[in-house]
Amino acid sequence: MTTTVENSLSGPAGSVPSASTLARTARAGTVGITAPARAVYSAGQTLHGLTTVQVDTGYHRGDTPRLGPVALPATGPWWARWYVWMPDMQAAGYGINETRWHVHFPDTGLGYVNHITAAGNIGSRLQPSGLAAAAVNWDTETGSAVAVGQWWRIEPHFTGTDLIVSVYPGHATTGARVHTWLGRDVGRSLEVTGYRYRRGVLIQQGATDATTGGQVSFRQTQLIDLGRLAPGGADGAYGPGTAAAVQGLQVAYGLTPADGEIGPETGAAMDLAIWVLRGQPTPPPLWLSHVAVSDSGPLGPAVAPGGSAVASLASLAAPAPGTKASAGEVVASLGALTAPSGGRGGDALAALGAAGVVDGQKAGAGSVEASLGAVVEADGTKHAQGVAVASLGVVGAVEATKHTEGSAVAHLGLSTLAVQLIEPVPPVEAVARVVRQPGGKARPGGRPAGTAYPSSRLGGSATRR
Repeated sequence: MTTTVENSLSGPAGSVPSASTLARTARAGTVGITAPARAVYSAGQTLHGLTTVQVDTGYHRGDTPRLGPVALPATGPWWARWYVWMPDMQAAGYGINETRWHVHFPDTGLGYVNHITAAGNIGSRLQPSGLAAAAVNWDTETGSAVAVGQWWRIEPHFTGTDLIVSVYPGHATTGARVHTWLGRDVGRSLEVTGYRYRRGVLIQQGATDATTGGQVSFRQTQLIDLGRLAPGGADGAYGPGTAAAVQGLQVAYGLTPADGEIGPETGAAMDLAIWVLRGQPTPPPLWLSHVAVSDSGPLGPAVAPGGSAVASLASLAAPAPGTKASAGEVVASLGALTAPSGGRGGDALAALGAAGVVDGQKAGAGSVEASLGAVVEADGTKHAQGVAVASLGVVGAVEATKHTEGSAVAHLGLSTLAVQLIEPVPPVEAVARVVRQPGGKARPGGRPAGTAYPSSRLGGSATRR
């Protein structure tokens, strides 16, 4: 099986995903992001101990973060997989009409949308880009109901003719809800997102409270509160003045087309604007993780981190420590003029390089040694008991060795920050750190048990093997 795209979608908690942070966790292919302002790497929901991408809805689909486009194989069948933690949409009070535009297929304009059934389980439809249009129901539904309040693993498969979407509870390999759309090709790329809207909303000029169950005056009151319609303008009749007020709101919030009609997207924008204005709760976020694509077979559950780890450092970036939660070798991160941390288990070594070959050797008992070089080859070795040497070179070859007992110093020659960019994983026991001392000297300190072999290039990318 060939995996053409694989990305854990994990990064430093609290930071905003970007093309560069997503590239650091790419094991195959690329995943970009559009409109990232409402997205953040979050530990609110984790998968395999990794942070995930939290997505909050925007005022419209273009204002909502979209991970992608993710390229699907150009020809033939394809398989995809991602995880989503979907909020309980029934809590909004609109039943199955509370909907998330969860995936966009740009080639066809279709969306894969989810709602929650009355029993609290996943419901799925395909939706034309016009949200007021009728949804495209599946042709067959098989398998078991999958409840909200857990990770869903969504696995779409295009057979070359039909679209089959299986939704599993978490990492399970059985018990999926399977929906099939016969004769449906959705295209060759997708975007994973989390836009919230409510189905069944469409108010046009000529509508009245009598024909809409009081919705005209309800929307007019919202427009008054938002300063778009004059006080006293809630007369229950959708005339030119109301249409002009709606059109002004559409322009202000970037909705297209600005046609003066209240459809699902404009209605959702008005709802969100009112909730923000009044300080009321806004729609809950959803969380995304571990997206992958294959051209030759189903992908199944995401594999837990394990084995060796690789740490990368970059200049001009904020430091992000990395640790490792499972057996095998462990991460250590080193930074220039900052206090980096990483690693688990016993004595360890760490090496860092920029544009040249770098390595480090541990030759004796005790703590660790770390060697850092820039431009040309650099190395460092620990030969005796005690704390080891860490040295950093900027222009030429650098070497540092500790031969006696006591603490050794680390001489740093960079004026910018450095950061290790490996996927953050929770520690198992403890974290060993290099502590920066006054005067620019650093002392590597204790490691709990295991071995770390991180190495990389300054300004490079990071992977987690």
